[in-house]
Amino acid sequence: MPPQSVVIVGGSVAGLLQGLQLKRSGSNVIVLEQDPSKDRHSHESGVSIGRTVVHLLDKYDATGRPAAIPAKYLSAAWHKWLRVVNTHWAHSMSNWGCLYLILRANFDGLKSETVPNPPRPRKGDGKVEYWPGKRATGLKYDRDAGKVHLQYVDVTSGEEGTVSADTIIAADGVHSTIRKILQVPTRKDYFIPTETGHVEPGKRLINWVWYYVLPDGSPEMDTIFTDIHGKVHPNTVPQGLVNPGVWASQVARYLPQMTAPLAEVVSKTPRPFVTKVGEAQCFTPSFYDGRVVLVGDAFTGFRSHLGMASEQAARHAVQMDKVWRGEMTMEQRDREAILYAKRFILLNRMVGWTGLGWVFSLFTAMASYAWLAIQQGLGIA
Repeated sequence: MPPQSVVIVGGSVAGLLQGLQLKRSGSNVIVLEQDPSKDRHSHESGVSIGRTVVHLLDKYDATGRPAAIPAKYLSAAWHKWLRVVNTHWAHSMSNWGCLYLILRANFDGLKSETVPNPPRPRKGDGKVEYWPGKRATGLKYDRDAGKVHLQYVDVTSGEEGTVSADTIIAADGVHSTIRKILQVPTRKDYFIPTETGHVEPGKRLINWVWYYVLPDGSPEMDTIFTDIHGKVHPNTVPQGLVNPGVWASQVARYLPQMTAPLAEVVSKTPRPFVTKVGEAQCFTPSFYDGRVVLVGDAFTGFRSHLGMASEQAARHAVQMDKVWRGEMTMEQRDREAILYAKRFILLNRMVGWTGLGWVFSLFTAMASYAWLAIQQGLGIA
């Protein structure tokens, strides 16, 4: 059965999917989020909504707000050649902020422009709390009591505290603090709705991503990640802070190489943001007899080419529900999570290498994917 008390570290999509599912199952849930702001910044970034996310929203969402826009096709251009690939691919596109605000409305009743009237709790829901501005600092496992004690600090006041629960779920992203505390070996290497949920033509957005390869720590990277105030950002320069001179230079250099539609979209984007794209992969999803579990990007962070991070997070939520209902063991769940992560790490690489024209790297990833499929077929993956 689901644990009676749960602390989730990380209040983004992965943590909220787990939290909403547990709330509906009657568990008492506390979410600790490091960001102290009331509303997380989404940068209007796009996400692909997979079948598992749709399943969880159909099952638990009580807002009635559309979370995504259905898409039917996949087209690819190569430099100035249009429609090099043009195929049918049914999928749904959403906005990180829109999905986040729908989940928050369901989880703890957060009011927003997206959901101005959050739904009331359902009969049988557990009690929930959302604590912003709290950063995890330590873990202790009391095996005899069956409890995990989480130490944290308030990022604004510096005040320290401890909270205990039957289960700790680490959903704190690709730079997971819990993963660092546990010293887990880690390898690091379209149309969307607006954040406020507009899906009608004329108000929705075009989501585009421009991949630009740079050596980590190079002078050019430092220049790009230095904002208009001279601050160097470690991972993301938010909208409105990108140095306009750097952006103008980049556009002037590469715009002539783009297809006309893409060039128009790029040149007319008023407030771009810049972020680093990479991977973070570990191979141990659970600890302390299954009472501490890594989910979403905290377990494996994909490159963003396919936008499927939310689908992995949703799959982890479904897997944990099966564990708590006795439909699978934690060991089986861990194996399933590891295999899924391996597959999508390679699929994302193939998409990325294809777009960059790195033929040798592409064939290496394809060979690795084929070998993984063979291992899975033989039952040794």
